[in-house]
Amino acid sequence: VDFTPQGDDGLHIAGVFWDGSDIYVGTSAGLLVSTDNGASFNLYRIGGIPDTEAIASFTGAKANGSHRFFAVTLGKTDVWPGITGAEMTEYRGTYRLNWGEADWTPVVNGLPGSAHPFFVAMAADNTEVAYLAGSDIENYVPVVYKTINGGDTWNSVFQTTTNQNIATGWCGYDGDVGWWWPEFALGFAVCSIDADRAVITDLGFVHVTQDGGATWQQAYVDPNYENPAGSSTPKGNVYKGAGVEDTTAWWIHWAGENIIAAFTDINGILSTDSGNTWSSGISHGLPHHSTYHIIEHPSTGDLFAATATVHDLYQSMFLTDYRIDIGVGNVMRSCDQGLNWSTFEELGHPVVWLSMDPNDSNTLYASVVHS
Repeated sequence: VDFTPQGDDGLHIAGVFWDGSDIYVGTSAGLLVSTDNGASFNLYRIGGIPDTEAIASFTGAKANGSHRFFAVTLGKTDVWPGITGAEMTEYRGTYRLNWGEADWTPVVNGLPGSAHPFFVAMAADNTEVAYLAGSDIENYVPVVYKTINGGDTWNSVFQTTTNQNIATGWCGYDGDVGWWWPEFALGFAVCSIDADRAVITDLGFVHVTQDGGATWQQAYVDPNYENPAGSSTPKGNVYKGAGVEDTTAWWIHWAGENIIAAFTDINGILSTDSGNTWSSGISHGLPHHSTYHIIEHPSTGDLFAATATVHDLYQSMFLTDYRIDIGVGNVMRSCDQGLNWSTFEELGHPVVWLSMDPNDSNTLYASVVHS
């Protein structure tokens, strides 16, 4: 390969388009092309993208003998191997290249200034249809934009306000958690042989379309439990999972037929039917995004939960005093097997463990974290 990646951060592979023995690779250094099935690559010196930008996402398609490529760029120093959609705040531009042209062309007509895409994707056989996925940085919600005319114009097709065209699970407009929770795309893909089929993932959820973005369906709970598009997501509904539940479970407590699971990020979840269906602990009064431990009083049956605003203790990113000391936490109590929680004690620091004195059930110990 006749080039050297910029700086010491290595080469980010933004996307690959395969066409027989020809391979087109979008990278942070530019467009690499092989015409001998990958035996050798050359960097094509194509203009149009400023030197201050680098390709973060790349896609391509071929129809009627013609190739078309799209690229999303970030600031040049903001692109590195392993970059994720969380860096969409550094978005700089969306570009189109019809193979054979000398320059990439900016194509942003229809994209509001608040739309910061990170991903661009196409079906391999359709040069007119492409999608962008990222975030609206003013409203902190995931966005998907689509073109049906090769990038000349873009239109929003993932309409989160009142869940206009999205059948939801427990996340959605007015739901247990709103669209601010998923916030931005962490993954996006289009079926290689069908431009109508696409999927977006984010900070916790999965949504799919089979009609080119006209409608979307959640894909993280059983379809029989989803809420209809065009209406607010109810708070406190029960759901049956589809096997892609997000984040970390710290503890499970059985209270009769009720099961309370302590989770990072989503407060906790409750089942009243032996684990067949679950509802969000947010709707039952667990106050902080992380619940670490749950115990039961041996005689009264009251439940006590350790909660905190600091999650993922003690993973590597939450070992520093700075990350821990800013947190607070409570001991919460439930007198009805987890259906409702109220504050028992505010301890001012993250609470991570509880224990009853084995010799005195009226004495409760709580482990808190602070430097």
